[in-house]
Amino acid sequence: IKYSPDMLIVGLCINDFALTPVIFKTQDGRMHCYRPFALFKNNSDNFLYCHSNLYRFILIKLEGMAARRNQTTMESTGRLYMSKIKEIARRQKIPVLAVIFPYFKFDSEFNEDYKVMRKVVAELNVECIDLHTVFNKDERGRFLDNPDDYIHPNSKAHRIVADLVREYVIGRYKETLQ
Repeated sequence: IKYSPDMLIVGLCINDFALTPVIFKTQDGRMHCYRPFALFKNNSDNFLYCHSNLYRFILIKLEGMAARRNQTTMESTGRLYMSKIKEIARRQKIPVLAVIFPYFKFDSEFNEDYKVMRKVVAELNVECIDLHTVFNKDERGRFLDNPDDYIHPNSKAHRIVADLVREYVIGRYKETLQ
């Protein structure tokens, strides 16, 4: 680790244990999902991928079938990432703190992903702050940065998170902080 930190704080959004697509909004306001790394694996057509829903759907399904064939799952990917982070921190003798950001659409399709993330962090014995308990389910909408994005919070939510993490670290590591 280049800067010799006292602690490694890993902020985890629900999509961080998966191959993440790039989502962008077109001029007419539609949301597009673009997976640039998928294009390097085969001879897919970049133009069609960006402009054809059917083409994109077929490639995503093929990518999913290949992932299942290789037994690549969100859980195995997340376990690999967190294990590597934990090992690097262990070698440097610094603690790791995982901060799990909530998804801002309560009872959504992200429930299972959240459970997987919690399971991996717990099984690897990584210290954790779970922000799902912090943000009231009825008020989560006001913390969205983009109304179409239920994963990434706005600056108000980040301020709350920063204050919570600061208080947690000071309370937990008061004796070691000088």
